Amino acid sequence: MTQTEIFQFIQSNTLLSASLWVNIALAGLSILLFVYMGRNVEDPRAQLI
Repeated sequence: MTQTEIFQFIQSNTLLSASLWVNIALAGLSILLFVYMGRNVEDPRAQLI
């Protein structure tokens, strides 16, 4: 399958398309949560991680 075929398949399947967007949104929220939790970390090594 080419990328174009996969893209068209995802577009034609509403549930799969919605699931993809939900996963992207959850990944973004996870990044924001990790940044929020790490805002008070004082150890430079832990900040780097």
